[in-house]
Amino acid sequence: GLDDDCDPASADGAEDALNGAACDGTDTDLCLEGTRSCALGALVCSDTTASTTDLCNGADDDCDSGSGDGTEDPVYGAACDGTDTDLCAEGVRSCPGGTMICTDTTGSSLEACNGADDDCNAVVDDGGTALCPIVANGTRTCSGSSGCLLASCNGGFYDIDGAYANGCECGDDGSSSVCASATPGGTLSVGSTVSASGKLPVAGMEDWFVVTFPCSADLNSHCTGTPMIDIIGDGYQFDTRADCAAGVTCSGVTSASFSDSAASEPGANQYTTRDTAWPETIYVRVFRTTAGRTCEGYTITASRP
Repeated sequence: GLDDDCDPASADGAEDALNGAACDGTDTDLCLEGTRSCALGALVCSDTTASTTDLCNGADDDCDSGSGDGTEDPVYGAACDGTDTDLCAEGVRSCPGGTMICTDTTGSSLEACNGADDDCNAVVDDGGTALCPIVANGTRTCSGSSGCLLASCNGGFYDIDGAYANGCECGDDGSSSVCASATPGGTLSVGSTVSASGKLPVAGMEDWFVVTFPCSADLNSHCTGTPMIDIIGDGYQFDTRADCAAGVTCSGVTSASFSDSAASEPGANQYTTRDTAWPETIYVRVFRTTAGRTCEGYTITASRP
């Protein structure tokens, strides 16, 4: 504010080394957008512009070589989704080479049946039952955090092992379950054998068969051959009877035989004409002696040696 050079014609500060020099104002950037001048005996900077933000464009917008390109861009560092098909923000935005990119290079996150929004589209388990693989011999359902479950089994099929992957893996054998429509086992002459295999997945189920042993008498009027019935299978037994209304002739056994001979006393589960008539027709009821469920099967054989 003094006339230092005693020259009233020269302005105050006109010969100051900083007078007229480029300068930066009070904004946050480092850009020299004004000049210095002397006002009221003090040097001031004419830069009253706003702060220049360093955008992602390859230029040093804020004139600060110490800050990276684009670091002040509004989207810099923001979460972002890449070019995959999901909507999950698995990367952040960065600025290499003057171009804003997303660092998400992960693969597509596919929706699964698990009670979560895997593909980030704001819908949990989007797709429902269709997310679960098709199961054999049954229907499926998506049960959220419990995953894919069997909803039901088709008629005649059962889920014994509780595994989803193989569905309702145990099929009933298809044999008749009632005496009136017993599954035919055929007519056995001497020397004949017939077998059938099956399974009873649930305790309390039963299979019925009917076998015929026509009498072929010898010179002593005895019917020839020895009708025999045997069953193989853990926990399986059978009953026999002459017809559906008749009483049981052989109960809860795994082997039975009959011979038309009164020459000797019969052994266990052996029947002769001493105590019952020749078994022209035999109805066989197969059942399980074990509880619960199983897919273990049986083989029942009728023979006439």
